[in-house]
Amino acid sequence: MGQTLSQKTAASPGSFSAKLTAFLARRWVRVAGRLLPLPILALAIWKAKPWNADLSHASWHPLAGALAINLLVYLPIRAFRWRVALTAPPPLPQILWAMLEGFFVGAAFGFGTGDAVRSVRLRKQAGSFAGDFGATMAERAAEIVALALLLALAAALGTIGRWAYALAAAGIAGYVAVLAVGRRLLPTVERWPRLALGLRATLAASTPGRAAGLTLLVLAGWMTEIAILLLSLSAFGLPAHLGTALLVLLGVNLAITIPGPPVNMGTFEAGVAAALMAQGIGSAAALGFALSYHFMMAIPVILIGATVFLLRGGLRHS
Repeated sequence: MGQTLSQKTAASPGSFSAKLTAFLARRWVRVAGRLLPLPILALAIWKAKPWNADLSHASWHPLAGALAINLLVYLPIRAFRWRVALTAPPPLPQILWAMLEGFFVGAAFGFGTGDAVRSVRLRKQAGSFAGDFGATMAERAAEIVALALLLALAAALGTIGRWAYALAAAGIAGYVAVLAVGRRLLPTVERWPRLALGLRATLAASTPGRAAGLTLLVLAGWMTEIAILLLSLSAFGLPAHLGTALLVLLGVNLAITIPGPPVNMGTFEAGVAAALMAQGIGSAAALGFALSYHFMMAIPVILIGATVFLLRGGLRHS
């Protein structure tokens, strides 16, 4: 049988695909791609403004423990969570590298670019992006369910008001409604193969069993964050109570539910500071902790992500 029109177009020397391949093959483009992490790193650090963080009064032993938990426990849980969502996942280290690269680029540009970049960088084969990105959307949806459960727990413990029950119920109802709409839309979007592939991947990762697994992994990751927060609060001489750490965790996740500015700068601090002030901590101390905590959590991951991006060859895997 002869080639279809789309196959002929893709094979044509004048096609966009051929021009893009030829462009990326040029030596100066390859060199620029390998050096790309450096200006992105500079932009990410400028956005994070680590010089604003006052760490002079911190106790370094608890902070070292918090950093170790973040790098050695929390990040691997995040990578394993994505592995559960993916169809035919690659080895876990490959998933972790792509995720770190996503954190790195997302820190510079924000607004959800990290999820797109980690999906682009995950595999070498063409055509895998839509399905892998769909899996990341299933992860994000599981975060909404986990956040709803955490809100209900905080309300049950008396940490926040009973209004949280209504918000939790709305979150779970919204999750169920979005999945139902997605299933109804699938036959309609089949005319756009990549969109359909991404939607199928999201739905495949959102079956009851896999959704439950993803939600449990989200909660497991957040429990490590509570441990990190307890150590960090102690290091800065603030009340290191479980209720305070839970409230800060809720404040951060509510503040960054919708993808926002680079490094979540501003939204992250607002969530932390609001939670601490609700616990009776002064605004200056709350904001100082928020800035320092954000710097401590973000900068090491940005540096590691930049190193991984550089070692993996810039644009080579794009």
